Amino acid sequence: MEASQKKKLEDQIKKDEYFIQKMHSMGEKFCSYPLIIDAIRDAEERIKSNKAELETPSEA
Repeated sequence: MEASQKKKLEDQIKKDEYFIQKMHSMGEKFCSYPLIIDAIRDAEERIKSNKAELETPSEA
């Protein structure tokens, strides 16, 4: 995996983690909206996927 691609994945993980933290800080009522629930779930799935891709040894 290229360094730039790795950096992109790491940046996306940070953005998604920040987004989730920010949404939870808005309060429980705000986080109960279906659109927000879906957005948080999507961010969590992206984090898992990106972390798995970062941990996978690159094929050289």
